[in-house]
Amino acid sequence: MRYFRKYCREFPAGRLRKGESPDFKLWVSPRKFIGIEVTQVHPPPLPDPVPGFLDYRFATAQFRSTLSAKEDKLNIYRKQKPEQIWLLIFADYTETDAIEKILHEAGQEPLRTGYNRVFIFDVDQHRVVSIK
Repeated sequence: MRYFRKYCREFPAGRLRKGESPDFKLWVSPRKFIGIEVTQVHPPPLPDPVPGFLDYRFATAQFRSTLSAKEDKLNIYRKQKPEQIWLLIFADYTETDAIEKILHEAGQEPLRTGYNRVFIFDVDQHRVVSIK
């Protein structure tokens, strides 16, 4: 989370506290917080997948699978009454143009999610991309 905060230009000022469901709460004022759920990208459908690897051939499927798996938790997060709920999907290694492929396809078909913001963080390249 420290690196995401460092490299995300849109990250607001506030006090960040580790929690559970969501993983972090960013207190932007004494009574308002942003819930941030953090998850690793789902592996590609290969015989011996590498955890955290965003494969160009399966990038969109990996992204949508990861997003879909986290949608079910939104009701739990909303009970705490956050101002917003963000999803941070991190990939330890990203194949060239995999994120661009996701961005292109997300632009073609509207992203259906209850998250206010969705980010992909390429840890290896220190790159944060806003998908929504």
